[in-house]
Amino acid sequence: MNHQELKERVLAYPRWYHSFQLDSETKITGWAEQNQAYPPTAFVEQGFQYYHLPEDWRNKSVLDIGGWDGAISFEMERRGSSNVILVNPYSLEDLDLPIQGKGTRDRFERLYREKGYPFEEIHSGGARLLIQWFHSRVQLLHASVYDLPARLDTAFDLVLCLGLLYHLRDPLRGLEGVSRLTKERLIVETRCMPEDDPLAFVPRSYCEFLAGDEGQNWWLFNYHAIETMLRVSGFSHIERKSAWRDRCVYHAYK
Repeated sequence: MNHQELKERVLAYPRWYHSFQLDSETKITGWAEQNQAYPPTAFVEQGFQYYHLPEDWRNKSVLDIGGWDGAISFEMERRGSSNVILVNPYSLEDLDLPIQGKGTRDRFERLYREKGYPFEEIHSGGARLLIQWFHSRVQLLHASVYDLPARLDTAFDLVLCLGLLYHLRDPLRGLEGVSRLTKERLIVETRCMPEDDPLAFVPRSYCEFLAGDEGQNWWLFNYHAIETMLRVSGFSHIERKSAWRDRCVYHAYK
């Protein structure tokens, strides 16, 4: 397809989580920015400062797990990464959804039909289009975080788990697999107990069980729980970089 046809397909895509500046006149504003789900520093206009991404990643690799439309994957490519793999679920069957309650597969299927969302490549249809638009070398992989150690035969210099941990029924199992794929650094962004919660900073690990609600949320962690999970998963040095409302960013090093 030509440039204009590709632009029309991008703009017609029904589900955007991230925001993108396509050209000087055209911006896609995704759900996360529309709903102020993250601080302003989490978006491209402020250089994704919230995540404290490494500035220069020339000739190093990146594994972006659950990266949706690929905003951070494309950013790390711009920062010089020579190998970026973006991992997303392929279908609703690949998500951790409860058998009963507000977040069941039946409820998601009804929502997808109402909104006209795709039932295949549920998080990466937009990324596939943008790989063409940006002439990007980012590679797409459809897999569950739990299966990645068996699917990939190499470790990555940087692994990203941004907005993923609290969506996992078994976050520790997920982190242990992620650890096996991390050569140098892991960046985790997750929901956590807000700083004014009396349990947020206590020196014991507390997790609130959210039961896989309609936002596909399973857990709310306090800081000690996040740090302990990272430590027992194989990371030796852990730094809390950012906190905003009920969200936080950690860097963990091997």
